[in-house]
Amino acid sequence: MEARPVDLVVVAWSEEAAAERAVHELRVTGMPGILGMLALAVTVDGELRTREAQGRVGAVGAVLDAGLGLMTSGIGWLPLDGAAAARADEARDGGVRGDGLRALGERMARRSSVLLVVVVDGRGVTVSQGCAGLPLTSDRTAIDPGLLTRWATPRARVPAPRPPVDSPVAIRTSGAVMRLRDSVHAG
Repeated sequence: MEARPVDLVVVAWSEEAAAERAVHELRVTGMPGILGMLALAVTVDGELRTREAQGRVGAVGAVLDAGLGLMTSGIGWLPLDGAAAARADEARDGGVRGDGLRALGERMARRSSVLLVVVVDGRGVTVSQGCAGLPLTSDRTAIDPGLLTRWATPRARVPAPRPPVDSPVAIRTSGAVMRLRDSVHAG
Protein backbone atom coordinates (compact mmCIF):
# COMPACT_ATOMS: atom_id res chain seq x y z
CA MET A 1 0.00 0.00 0.00
CA GLU A 2 1.41 3.34 -0.92
CA ALA A 3 1.83 5.92 1.82
CA ARG A 4 -1.15 8.20 1.24
CA PRO A 5 -3.36 9.75 3.88
CA VAL A 6 -6.32 7.67 4.92
CA ASP A 7 -9.11 8.17 7.43
CA LEU A 8 -10.75 5.71 9.75
CA VAL A 9 -14.47 6.45 9.84
CA VAL A 10 -16.50 4.78 12.58
CA VAL A 11 -20.29 4.88 12.46
CA ALA A 12 -22.48 3.45 15.25
CA TRP A 13 -26.16 2.62 15.46
CA SER A 14 -28.52 1.64 18.27
CA GLU A 15 -29.72 -1.36 16.23
CA GLU A 16 -27.82 -4.66 15.99
CA ALA A 17 -28.28 -5.25 12.22
CA ALA A 18 -27.74 -1.67 11.03
CA ALA A 19 -23.98 -1.98 10.37
CA GLU A 20 -24.55 -5.01 8.14
CA ARG A 21 -27.20 -3.08 6.18
CA ALA A 22 -24.77 -0.17 5.81
CA VAL A 23 -22.08 -2.51 4.43
CA HIS A 24 -24.59 -3.81 1.88
CA GLU A 25 -25.62 -0.25 1.01
CA LEU A 26 -21.99 0.81 0.51
CA ARG A 27 -21.27 -2.24 -1.67
CA VAL A 28 -24.36 -1.63 -3.82
CA THR A 29 -23.55 2.04 -4.36
CA GLY A 30 -19.91 1.19 -5.14
CA MET A 31 -18.49 4.02 -3.02
CA PRO A 32 -15.05 4.88 -4.43
CA GLY A 33 -12.15 5.31 -2.03
CA ILE A 34 -13.16 2.56 0.44
CA LEU A 35 -10.14 0.38 1.23
CA GLY A 36 -11.59 -1.86 3.94
CA MET A 37 -14.62 -2.34 6.21
CA LEU A 38 -15.36 -4.14 9.46
CA ALA A 39 -18.95 -4.44 10.74
CA LEU A 40 -19.45 -5.39 14.39
CA ALA A 41 -22.52 -5.95 16.54
CA VAL A 42 -23.04 -6.01 20.30
CA THR A 43 -25.27 -8.99 21.05
CA VAL A 44 -27.90 -9.20 23.76
CA ASP A 45 -25.27 -11.07 25.83
CA GLY A 46 -22.90 -8.09 25.61
CA GLU A 47 -20.41 -9.67 23.19
CA LEU A 48 -18.93 -7.55 20.40
CA ARG A 49 -18.98 -9.90 17.39
CA THR A 50 -17.60 -9.57 13.87
CA ARG A 51 -20.45 -9.54 11.33
CA GLU A 52 -18.73 -8.54 8.07
CA ALA A 53 -15.10 -8.01 7.10
CA GLN A 54 -13.55 -6.78 3.88
CA GLY A 55 -9.94 -5.76 3.19
CA ARG A 56 -8.67 -6.81 6.62
CA VAL A 57 -5.09 -7.49 5.46
CA GLY A 58 -1.83 -5.54 5.41
CA ALA A 59 -1.83 -1.88 6.41
CA VAL A 60 -5.60 -1.55 5.92
CA GLY A 61 -6.14 -4.48 8.29
CA ALA A 62 -3.79 -2.82 10.78
CA VAL A 63 -5.88 0.38 10.66
CA LEU A 64 -9.09 -1.62 11.25
CA ASP A 65 -7.42 -3.49 14.13
CA ALA A 66 -6.18 -0.20 15.63
CA GLY A 67 -9.67 1.30 15.39
CA LEU A 68 -11.19 -1.76 17.05
CA GLY A 69 -8.55 -1.64 19.80
CA LEU A 70 -9.01 2.09 20.40
CA MET A 71 -12.79 1.68 20.52
CA THR A 72 -12.70 -1.17 23.07
CA SER A 73 -9.98 0.33 25.27
CA GLY A 74 -12.43 2.18 27.51
CA ILE A 75 -14.15 1.25 30.72
CA GLY A 76 -16.75 -1.41 30.09
CA TRP A 77 -14.96 -3.54 27.49
CA LEU A 78 -12.71 -6.54 27.93
CA PRO A 79 -10.93 -6.90 24.53
CA LEU A 80 -10.32 -10.49 23.42
CA ASP A 81 -8.46 -9.65 20.19
CA GLY A 82 -4.77 -9.27 21.09
CA ALA A 83 -3.85 -7.96 17.62
CA ALA A 84 -6.33 -5.11 17.98
CA ALA A 85 -4.96 -4.12 21.39
CA ALA A 86 -1.37 -4.17 20.07
CA ARG A 87 -2.28 -2.06 17.01
CA ALA A 88 -4.13 0.41 19.25
CA ASP A 89 -0.96 0.88 21.31
CA GLU A 90 1.10 1.38 18.14
CA ALA A 91 -1.46 3.89 16.86
CA ARG A 92 -1.32 5.88 20.11
CA ASP A 93 2.50 5.85 19.92
CA GLY A 94 2.19 7.05 16.31
CA GLY A 95 0.14 10.09 17.34
CA VAL A 96 -3.39 8.82 16.69
CA ARG A 97 -5.78 10.30 19.21
CA GLY A 98 -8.37 7.74 20.12
CA ASP A 99 -10.53 9.85 22.44
CA GLY A 100 -13.50 9.96 20.06
CA LEU A 101 -13.31 6.24 19.34
CA ARG A 102 -13.03 5.39 23.02
CA ALA A 103 -16.03 7.59 23.88
CA LEU A 104 -18.02 5.99 21.08
CA GLY A 105 -17.10 2.51 22.36
CA GLU A 106 -18.13 3.42 25.91
CA ARG A 107 -21.56 4.54 24.65
CA MET A 108 -22.23 1.27 22.82
CA ALA A 109 -24.90 -0.84 24.47
CA ARG A 110 -26.38 -4.27 23.92
CA ARG A 111 -28.12 -4.73 20.55
CA SER A 112 -26.14 -1.95 18.87
CA SER A 113 -23.72 -2.09 15.94
CA VAL A 114 -20.72 -0.27 14.56
CA LEU A 115 -19.01 -0.02 11.18
CA LEU A 116 -15.31 0.78 10.81
CA VAL A 117 -14.31 1.96 7.32
CA VAL A 118 -10.85 2.82 6.02
CA VAL A 119 -11.15 5.42 3.27
CA VAL A 120 -8.80 7.48 1.16
CA ASP A 121 -8.38 10.91 2.78
CA GLY A 122 -11.35 13.18 2.17
CA ARG A 123 -13.88 10.40 1.58
CA GLY A 124 -14.94 10.04 5.22
CA VAL A 125 -17.76 12.52 4.85
CA THR A 126 -19.03 10.56 1.85
CA VAL A 127 -19.30 7.36 3.92
CA SER A 128 -21.34 9.14 6.60
CA GLN A 129 -23.56 10.69 3.95
CA GLY A 130 -23.98 7.30 2.25
CA CYS A 131 -25.46 5.92 5.48
CA ALA A 132 -27.44 9.07 6.31
CA GLY A 133 -30.80 7.29 6.10
CA LEU A 134 -30.05 5.51 9.37
CA PRO A 135 -29.70 7.04 12.86
CA LEU A 136 -25.99 7.20 13.62
CA THR A 137 -23.17 8.54 15.70
CA SER A 138 -19.81 8.82 13.99
CA ASP A 139 -16.14 9.59 14.50
CA ARG A 140 -13.44 10.33 11.93
CA THR A 141 -9.74 9.85 12.66
CA ALA A 142 -6.87 10.69 10.30
CA ILE A 143 -4.12 8.07 10.07
CA ASP A 144 -0.58 9.31 9.45
CA PRO A 145 1.03 7.99 6.21
CA GLY A 146 4.23 7.17 8.16
CA LEU A 147 2.27 4.83 10.41
CA LEU A 148 0.72 3.18 7.35
CA THR A 149 4.16 2.66 5.83
CA ARG A 150 5.36 0.99 9.03
CA TRP A 151 2.28 -1.26 9.10
CA ALA A 152 2.68 -2.13 5.40
CA THR A 153 6.22 -3.43 6.00
CA PRO A 154 6.11 -7.22 6.42
CA ARG A 155 7.11 -8.45 9.86
CA ALA A 156 9.40 -11.38 10.52
CA ARG A 157 6.89 -13.17 12.73
CA VAL A 158 3.81 -14.86 11.37
CA PRO A 159 0.64 -12.93 12.29
CA ALA A 160 -2.04 -14.69 14.29
CA PRO A 161 -4.99 -15.87 12.20
CA ARG A 162 -8.01 -13.56 12.09
CA PRO A 163 -11.00 -14.69 14.09
CA PRO A 164 -13.79 -15.92 11.81
CA VAL A 165 -16.92 -13.88 11.15
CA ASP A 166 -19.39 -14.02 14.05
CA SER A 167 -16.67 -14.58 16.64
CA PRO A 168 -16.46 -12.40 19.77
CA VAL A 169 -13.70 -9.75 19.78
CA ALA A 170 -14.65 -8.06 23.09
CA ILE A 171 -17.06 -8.55 25.97
CA ARG A 172 -19.13 -5.83 27.62
CA THR A 173 -18.50 -5.95 31.34
CA SER A 174 -19.08 -3.84 34.42
CA GLY A 175 -16.97 -0.84 35.37
CA ALA A 176 -15.92 -2.58 38.61
CA VAL A 177 -14.40 -5.50 36.68
CA MET A 178 -12.58 -3.09 34.37
CA ARG A 179 -11.18 -1.03 37.26
CA LEU A 180 -9.94 -4.26 38.86
CA ARG A 181 -8.31 -5.29 35.57
CA ASP A 182 -6.66 -1.86 35.19
CA SER A 183 -5.34 -1.93 38.76
CA VAL A 184 -3.84 -5.40 38.23
CA HIS A 185 -2.07 -4.16 35.07
CA ALA A 186 -0.85 -1.01 36.80
CA GLY A 187 1.20 -2.80 39.34
